[in-house]
Amino acid sequence: MKLDVKLEVKVEDDVEDIETLTLGSALLAVSDVFGVDKEDLLSPRRAHYITTPRFALMYLGYYMTHNSTPMVGRFLGRDHTTIIHGCRRAIELKRSNKAFADRLEQAEELARGYERERKKKHETFRKEIAERMESACRGVALEGSLSGDKVVFDGRNPQ
Repeated sequence: MKLDVKLEVKVEDDVEDIETLTLGSALLAVSDVFGVDKEDLLSPRRAHYITTPRFALMYLGYYMTHNSTPMVGRFLGRDHTTIIHGCRRAIELKRSNKAFADRLEQAEELARGYERERKKKHETFRKEIAERMESACRGVALEGSLSGDKVVFDGRNPQ
């Protein structure tokens, strides 16, 4: 009895569509567009030049990802109610401040670009892993027999 074994490497991503951002992409984009260090955005500091971009990050982190307010809060080192407040402030600023609205839109587009790059790298990495696994399995006996509920390989090298 021959048993055909097919090796398949599958690396799954949590989110399939390109329209969804990750918190890391949002952090990089907000940092770049607003000109604030990533460390400052994640810090407990409350200076105005940090809080306004942080509101944008909270907004993008909640509305443009599939994350809940507690998850965004854990990423930013804050409580979920702080994230709710930050999203509300971002919405107010978006409505009343054209410059903020423009920067928020730029940050969203930049984050989407970062996400596309990340997905390309991810796919390249997945293909490389699959190729390496396939080449590593060459010369290994892929024929075995069933013994009860187990597959027993006889260890013969088919080459």
